[in-house]
Amino acid sequence: TDLQDALGEAAAGDEIWVATGVYTPSAIYTESFQLVPGAGLYGGFIGSESEREQRDWETNPTVLSGDIDNNDITDPTGVVTSLLNVVGRNSFHVIYANGTTGTPITETTVVDGIIITAGWAATASLL
Repeated sequence: TDLQDALGEAAAGDEIWVATGVYTPSAIYTESFQLVPGAGLYGGFIGSESEREQRDWETNPTVLSGDIDNNDITDPTGVVTSLLNVVGRNSFHVIYANGTTGTPITETTVVDGIIITAGWAATASLL
């Protein structure tokens, strides 16, 4: 299942288990992974687990990356370790939690065992 599809179908109380690997929101820099109020997003799986406690997020890193062009300089796990290593245009916000409209984000919304990297929010202002 695609991670964006899983997030789109999730509801409060659901758990989304994400396998090791690097995931980008889409090829469009304004897209993000939208958190679901009350749902859990858990990384570190290899795909054979039957219980959440069986995952090993240190051995099996799950990375949500804003590197939509796949051209940033990363470590072996796909993590950008310096702003100087961001190349070109990246996703503005890798994950997004809307806590002001609809159902608010609360302490029951969980992101666990996930590495978030390479977002590149930018704004312009006129003086």
